[in-house]
Amino acid sequence: MQRTGARSAMNQPYPGQPGNQWQHLPPQAYYGQPYPQGYYPPPPPPPKKNKTGLWVLLALLAVIVVVAGGVVAFKLYVNRDWTATFEVTGTGTTATVRYSGADRETVRKDVDLPWTQDITFSGKVKAFVLEVFPLAEDESVSCSVTVNGEVVVEKTRAPGEKVLCLGVNPDAGRFG
Repeated sequence: MQRTGARSAMNQPYPGQPGNQWQHLPPQAYYGQPYPQGYYPPPPPPPKKNKTGLWVLLALLAVIVVVAGGVVAFKLYVNRDWTATFEVTGTGTTATVRYSGADRETVRKDVDLPWTQDITFSGKVKAFVLEVFPLAEDESVSCSVTVNGEVVVEKTRAPGEKVLCLGVNPDAGRFG
């Protein structure tokens, strides 16, 4: 017995027989149409991954890098060596000078005028002192200190009086 065109009790062709092969599938639902009885709706799409945490972490990392770089640059700038040029002039031929040395020691000596001394200070030393004493009562003396090409202090006194030039590295006033 050949089953060509025969149909089952549910009006479906037998497997392997010609006929509408799509009749066994439920009709497709369109928007707003309820799902056919006995079928479940498709699962909802997976939620999108929240990338806010990643961006917060990257922003925090960027801030840490910038702050760390700034701290290192600041310490290198503040602790760099600097040079002061001490100059002494006067009406006499000699004077006694007392000044702060490179290693924070105080140096005292008699010098011929005019006298100039370059001193390189470590970054931790911010201040300098230059004190000049004339050797005779009728002699006057002057002192000046130059830091990074800028005269930061310059003084002259009456004959017989000592002169004191003191101050700080101009950069130390900005950052130290």
